Formats: sequence, structure tokens, C-alpha cells
Amino acid sequence: MKASLILALLILFRLLAPPGTGAGPSTAAFEFGPEGLRSVRSQGVELLKKGTPYVEFFMAQEGGEIKATSPGQPAASFDAASMTETVAYPWGSVACRYLPAKDRLGIEVTMTNRSTQPIFHVSLNLLELHLPSAPVGRGWDQSHVQCSSSDGVAAVLADYGSGAVSVTGESFAEDYTVGFFKLSGQAASDLGVNLSTLSQRASDTYHQDFPLPAGATKKIEVSLRFGPAGSTLGGTTGDLYRRFGKAFPRKLDWPDRRPIAEVLLSSPAAQHHSPQNPRGWLNDPKLDAMGLHDRGAFRQRMLRWADDCVKNLKAMNAQGMILWDVEGEQMPHPTTFIGDPREAPKFAPEMDAIADELFAKFRKAELRTGVCIRPSRIRPNLDKSAPIPVVHDNMAFDPVEEMSAKIDYAKKRWGCTLFYVDSNVTWAFAAGTDPSAHKVISWPMRADMFRRLAVKHPDALIIPELPLLGYYSHTATYRELQGGITSTPGEALLAYPGAFSVIKVEDEKLVEAHRAELVAGVRRGDILLFPGWYNPPVNGKVRQIYQQAQERKEEGRSKK
Repeated sequence: MKASLILALLILFRLLAPPGTGAGPSTAAFEFGPEGLRSVRSQGVELLKKGTPYVEFFMAQEGGEIKATSPGQPAASFDAASMTETVAYPWGSVACRYLPAKDRLGIEVTMTNRSTQPIFHVSLNLLELHLPSAPVGRGWDQSHVQCSSSDGVAAVLADYGSGAVSVTGESFAEDYTVGFFKLSGQAASDLGVNLSTLSQRASDTYHQDFPLPAGATKKIEVSLRFGPAGSTLGGTTGDLYRRFGKAFPRKLDWPDRRPIAEVLLSSPAAQHHSPQNPRGWLNDPKLDAMGLHDRGAFRQRMLRWADDCVKNLKAMNAQGMILWDVEGEQMPHPTTFIGDPREAPKFAPEMDAIADELFAKFRKAELRTGVCIRPSRIRPNLDKSAPIPVVHDNMAFDPVEEMSAKIDYAKKRWGCTLFYVDSNVTWAFAAGTDPSAHKVISWPMRADMFRRLAVKHPDALIIPELPLLGYYSHTATYRELQGGITSTPGEALLAYPGAFSVIKVEDEKLVEAHRAELVAGVRRGDILLFPGWYNPPVNGKVRQIYQQAQERKEEGRSKK
């Protein structure tokens, strides 16, 4: 016991005064004993509940299937010289090498597969924390799990009022997620710290892109970072965001930050449809879109609408418009937007016949044009009893090539340069399920997919609906004021100071309530997306915001 105590004191002394750290007192302290990590203190408060890592579950090949498998009984050991905790299982081992510093605890995780079968997923609980109080902030009151993927900066902050701790991934090379989860049946302030190797690169098959072959080893570096009350994710992990920006440098060059018009021509609502207007054009069931009685009525009405829309855009000093539904909205949710202009002749032949004239009116007015695309393909619904005859299919093809072909078509036919990407998700069959059962899961497309797409179309502004940090290097992401987003997130700006978002505004009262934030965002470079197919009061608010942002810019220049 005496030797163990001396060892623990020596290690504690090392951690409180690590060599080469002359930047002030430590904000965190760590203690190790013969059993491994036994104390984690931040701001003088003990936070550790359990220090021994353990595998929660893993997925391995069993015959022809991938199944969640029990990890087996572990045997844990701690090597004080290397500060490494090793947990051995019948199938292999997980080793955690601890790298303590002034405000953080680095953990170098090494997974080794000693079995005869490949392993496809490991869920590892690194340690357990008991915080002084339950974490607060966005998402913590809605879910028992908060996680983040290495497709950006893998980082999650737990703000417990008197302090904060973040779990972060220190590298961008491997596919993994890190996060906190509330321990089942325990206090809301008791959290597990998790590292998961689940890959999200597959586009149509099982999650088999993080294979740990028999005899192979993989290494992932993570850390726990500690801060005082009021700490932010950017404050505890700002260096990682800057490293991410350097690893994936920004390429998007789009100096025009004037507003963009959202244009919706049709409606999926049943009351707007009729036999003569099956797509619900202009929300008018009496409009003769099919030429049943007057072949020229639809063309004349739509071209007059285009003239009015051009006037709206000019009054807003808009750079252009995005037409969401050139294929109409005959299908209810979730099909709704077809997102493939090549399909207009099939789904909306009446629009296809006049689309060239319609788009030409905007180009003649020196306005950019754009359309909504999706990474999916339309196919017949396999469920014959369903009311929707066609659905979106995301499998068995490269979604980047699919979107690129749609962009090429819209560019060549209508000169489009603005592209909203609806439902930018990847689908795959859930691991361990029969593909014939069509049980699938989805997640936002990997950032490298949008980098590939943008490189193919450097003259286009691509606007994905669901944002990830990695998108900002090559695209402008879509956000909504209705969802509480007023500007580009601070974490994105840490990685890419020139990043910007396209923020949809449609509620006049919300715009007025967040005027100051919107002015600041527009001044910095964000683009507001306004209703362009009519002229609601919110458009006047948007004009005012741009005018104020310009005035603030000029004031800033005059002070320099």
C-alpha cells in the first residue's frame, strides 16, 4: 500500500506541474493509482465516477451476418510507466494511454482485434463522470445522448453551471463519434463518455467502412477538456476548429452576398389541386394548366407571374432566385419536391413546355437562376398499397455523380448557378438486418461528398439543407430563422472565418425580434433567403436589414 501511495503521489505531482507548462496554474488535476485513473478534478471539484474503460458492445461477422456481440469478460491492467490502461477481452483489447495536461486529459485509444473475424463497430465507454449538476443547453433536455462526428470537429460540451467539460476528437483521419450519454437509472448529472467507431461512409450497404480486420490495430486520439463557468465549445476546443480549417481549406469564392429569392410555384395541398391543375400551380385549382379549355391560359399566367417576380427581385436588389418546384408538387410528403429538373417533362410537361421562356425572363433581367436538387432518384413505390406512387431512392449509385448530372442539366438548359440541395442524406441498410426488409437508416452526407461536388462545379453556389462543419469549405449551408438560427455558427467561423450561410426568413415578427443579430450576420457575409414569388411585409424588413448592414460597414471603414 505504501508503494502504491508513493506512486500515486508522484503521478499526481507530474500532472499538477507538467514539464514545459509555464502558462499559469492548472485548471484540472488527475490522479492515478495501481488500478488506473482514480480522480479527475476541475476547479477543485471531483468529477470522476468510474475510471476504468470498458467496451459496451461491438459488431462482428458471424457467418454471413453482422451482429451486435457481447464483448466478453474483460481483464483490466494499468501500466504506470506508460500511463496506459489495457482492457483485454477474448477477441482482442482496448488500451487507453493517458496524456494529462493543464486543462485537459488526452486519451490515446488503441483497439486491437485478435480474433479470426473482422470487427465493424466498437462502442467504448472511456470513463464515467459525476457532475455537480445536470448539463444544460441546447439538446440536453431533449435527449439522453449528445454526440458529434469526426466529419467535422468531433466535440460535445457539457455545461454544468459551475464549470464545463468537453469531450473532443483530436484527429480527423479516422471515422468515429464522441459524446456523452446519461447513465441509465442514475442521476441526470451522471454521464458516460463514449467513443464509437461507427462509420457513415456507406451509401447503400451495411456500415462496413470501419473494418478492423483480424490481427489489425487502429488508433484514435480523444481528450477531455475542462473549463470554468461560462465556457463555450469554441473556447475549450478553438484550436481544433482552426486545425480543421487548415486540414480542409476553404475553396468557395462567392463575393456576391445580396439576398436570394425562394420561389415556390405550386402546392401539395389537396385544395389547390384539380383535374385541370394537378400540380397545384399558383395555388389555384381553377387555373387551366393542362389546356383542357384554353391552351394559352397557363403560359400567359405563368409568364405574367415571372414578370411580377422579376420586379420583386429587382426591388430587393436580389442576386437571383431558386425555383424549388419546377417539377410541380403533385406528390405529398415525403416525396414532395422531386429535386431533379431532368424529370420535369415526365412530372410536369405543362411546365416543361414553358420553362425555357420562364427562366429566360430572369436571365434577361441579369438575375441568377437556380433550382432545388436532391441526391436521390425517383423510383416507383414498392408498397403498392401506399397512396404515393413514387418515392426517393438513395441507394446503389453515387449521389455525387447524381447531383452533378442534375446541376449540369440545369446549367446547360437554364444557365442555373444557384442550387439548394434538399434532404442531403445518405441511406444504408441497418446493420444486422435483411436488405429485403428495406429497413434503412440515414444521416447527413459526408463533407467529402460536397467537396467533390463543388470541385466539379466551382461556378455554382451549392446550399445543402442539413449543415455539417465540413460543408463550409466548399458550400454555403441553409439555415432557418424559424429554427432559431440568426447567423453562421461561431464554431464554423473558428474553422472558416469567411464562411457564410443562406438563412431563410419568412416571419415578419421573428425578423424584427432578431434584427440586430441578422444585421450583424449580413454585415459579416450571410445571405438572407426571402419569399420571392409574392411581396409580403417581411421583404421590407429584409431590405432594411441590408441597408443597416451596409451603413455599419461604412461606419466601420470611416473609423479605421
